[in-house]
Amino acid sequence: MPNSQLNPLQRVLASLSGGRSGPQTPQTTGPLDPRVGLLMQMPLFQGLRPDTVQRLLSEARIVTLRPGEFFCRQGDEALHMYVLETGLASVTKVWEDHGLERDALGPNDQFDLGMLERGQSFGELALIERTPRSASICAKTSCVAIEIAATSLRRIREYDVDQFILILSNISLTLCQRVREADEKLMRNIPLSKPARTASFQNSSYPNSTY
Repeated sequence: MPNSQLNPLQRVLASLSGGRSGPQTPQTTGPLDPRVGLLMQMPLFQGLRPDTVQRLLSEARIVTLRPGEFFCRQGDEALHMYVLETGLASVTKVWEDHGLERDALGPNDQFDLGMLERGQSFGELALIERTPRSASICAKTSCVAIEIAATSLRRIREYDVDQFILILSNISLTLCQRVREADEKLMRNIPLSKPARTASFQNSSYPNSTY
């Protein structure tokens, strides 16, 4: 893809990639993994060629969890992202001390950020930077998920830099949308009727709501 056709975010990512580029045409040999179709329907992999998705899947691991088991816990080291193939998983966050009064918080300072279902992804931040997990993901039913390592994404950079840029662009857009949704939900769960609480919240270091 010529640099002139990239959007501003993609041009920045292109400059960070060092301008190296691998194959520009599909390199698939043999039948595609049946999971390729599932991933290509997701915003995170929108616009990617099937051979790129196939390459990611060729290094992926399939994980199976029983109800009550955790994909990850808040504070864990982040090395992988996941795509939920079957099942339901909950997203919860323990609110640490950010200046709010104790009685302004929920039970056990834990907030429900929602449910994940088939075809949804989580843990994408691990593909960009190695920061601790900012939320816990727990299987509510029996779950099967595709586990993609950050190292696999780096190998896509060597394979085809244009596809690498597209993945990072999609991840950035996905995370921005998730931050907005999570922040709105957190705000609905925190009573801030007292002026003192409002001031305390505004002056606090706002927690990361991505997961």
